[in-house]
Amino acid sequence: MSIKYSIVATSYNDEGEIESFLHSIINQSCKPEEVIIADGGSKDSTVNIINRYSEKYPYIRVISNGRLNIAQGYNLAIKNTNTDLIGIVGIGNEYDCEFFTSLIKKMDEAKTDMVYSPIRGVDSTSFSVKYNRTFLNGEYGQRIKIPSNHGALVKKNIFEENGFFYEKFIYAGEDTEFYTLACKNGASCSLSEEAIVRWKSPMSFNQYYKMSKNYAIALMQIMNNKYLLKRIIKHLFPILLYFVFVVISPTYIKVCLLLLGLSYVCYLDYKCKKRNKYLPLVVFEYYIYPLTFFTNAKYMKKVYKVRRN
Repeated sequence: MSIKYSIVATSYNDEGEIESFLHSIINQSCKPEEVIIADGGSKDSTVNIINRYSEKYPYIRVISNGRLNIAQGYNLAIKNTNTDLIGIVGIGNEYDCEFFTSLIKKMDEAKTDMVYSPIRGVDSTSFSVKYNRTFLNGEYGQRIKIPSNHGALVKKNIFEENGFFYEKFIYAGEDTEFYTLACKNGASCSLSEEAIVRWKSPMSFNQYYKMSKNYAIALMQIMNNKYLLKRIIKHLFPILLYFVFVVISPTYIKVCLLLLGLSYVCYLDYKCKKRNKYLPLVVFEYYIYPLTFFTNAKYMKKVYKVRRN
């Protein structure tokens, strides 16, 4: 393929993953014109490793402007590219050698501004296997309606016309906010089923919980409070009402309610097994995760909301 594109990524203390990442990019069947990695101030050997690869592969370069968060790093890298197509990737993901070939082919066929891939997880631990099966649909992959920074090919003018990634997120959320905005403003996107990227998904419940908290904070920054309250009520009110009735009801009704609750859990377990999902993760995501909106409620304040000029 003769189409020219650039690849951008951000790094921060990634010495354990940077080499495997660079190998997956170097081995792409459709080679990029340039690979620009914006480093956010790594204190380990990440930058030295990238510079070592740059000596052999001059199209790879690392740039830095002091301490950068993820959004700032992507924006810096994108603004330093010299092509009209930008490949967005993340260190820690595993990219098939045909990844960008598939994205370019899909962009050409669909005539869209942005193309992206399903997100599949790496089965590295027993927990990650359960997570990938439950939330990423196993080998089918998670197929959301907008791109993500796990792997996408985007026309550079889309970034220029929509103000690039918003740089004031607390932890995460820059891709969800930007691609939603771009689509709202008329940019078109398509999913390439053939493009394969594997994300290093949470390897333990602690990692999953930390990630869930970060995602909750991102949602609180992106969404209006009315939407968030509706979501909380939808998930928490029925179960809260159930426990209230269990507490205040006479003994015979309490027994009936407990049996009803047990029956519901058995029904959920049946549905989860049928769909190859893991019940405890489903219960946590639907009934317990919304509590993180309460424990981090300060991020609902106006000062934290996404405000584009």
